[in-house]
Amino acid sequence: MIYLGIDTSNSPSAIALMSDDTVLIEEITNLKINHSLTAMPAIEEMMKKAKIAPKDLTHIAVAEGPGSYTGVRIGLTIAKTLAWSLKLPLHMVSSLKVLAANGQYFDGLICPVMDARRGTAFTALYDGETLEPVIEDQHSHFKEFLIKAEALGKPVLFTGIDVSIHEETIREVLGSRAFFTAPQNRLPRAVNLIMLAKEVPAADIHHAVPEYQRITEAEANYIKKPGRAKLMSEDVIFRKMTVKDIDEVYEIEKLSFTLPWTKESFYYEMLHNENAYYVVAETEKGIVGYCGMWLIIDESHVTNIAILPDQRGKKLGERLMRAAIEIAKAHGAVLMTLEARVSNHVAQNLYRKLGFQNGGIRKRYYTDNLEDAIVMWVNFNE
Repeated sequence: MIYLGIDTSNSPSAIALMSDDTVLIEEITNLKINHSLTAMPAIEEMMKKAKIAPKDLTHIAVAEGPGSYTGVRIGLTIAKTLAWSLKLPLHMVSSLKVLAANGQYFDGLICPVMDARRGTAFTALYDGETLEPVIEDQHSHFKEFLIKAEALGKPVLFTGIDVSIHEETIREVLGSRAFFTAPQNRLPRAVNLIMLAKEVPAADIHHAVPEYQRITEAEANYIKKPGRAKLMSEDVIFRKMTVKDIDEVYEIEKLSFTLPWTKESFYYEMLHNENAYYVVAETEKGIVGYCGMWLIIDESHVTNIAILPDQRGKKLGERLMRAAIEIAKAHGAVLMTLEARVSNHVAQNLYRKLGFQNGGIRKRYYTDNLEDAIVMWVNFNE
């Protein structure tokens, strides 16, 4: 079996070819260059040197994130394209686990670190022997994460090219229980990616998506502004929906509408509609509501919004709409539109509370009973 491994999830790039357990060739760069210009030519050159033709490949392995938004997307796009066109299985591995593999067999815990600026990091804790997650991948305020790690009372090995950025804080919190890989062992290794990929089942190529672990910088910057609604509280989190959420969202859809969308419709929105953005409301019980919208230039259109029946009456719908509005604004929208049944006065009153105005009537809009829809809109600049 011949594996091609691709990791462009951060500024370093790691690509490798392995035949069974034999490393044929590996290239690691740490030059902060544009992966979109260099990754595919590097793969082609490596395959040429190893005298491997595309038809000789049997598996594609890729780092799924977290990391740089652009880097993660580039690596996964290349991997999915190759896997689909060559009809090969695609194996996805956490970018943090790939880094953690640099310290495997350490007697303690391994903490991979990717700096995410402003005192935050993409990080996790893995068992040094098995590389099983002890604390799952996350985007976290790093000092708070270190306090959780220190409470476990075990030695921790830190790895990743960004460790040096946080070394002072690490030593402050963990003291003598902090250990560090040598500088040459802090880069991602595509051969480690491949070895880990052999242990995970192939992904569904059509449904394979990056694991970003945080909202976009535009959203984060918008939310930080004084007076803006927060997307998080003690009891509920409003976050971007992923493919993994579709089953739960579909159940809410079926319980909420007489003409529910199909599950396939949600898959299309998540995977193929570049304008779609869905927000879920999540509590300790799971997903309790969602709101979908299309973001097109400076306009946003709400496609659907629903709350679990047993969670209604708690103002979750209002909070979910406010979160969607914040995100739409963060993406540059100045106008939001939606439709509501003319008989749904509860929804109309909520939208008016949020500043929406009546914009017209769509006759016989709802096909189950041919009820009219009232079009409502709000201009964020007014």
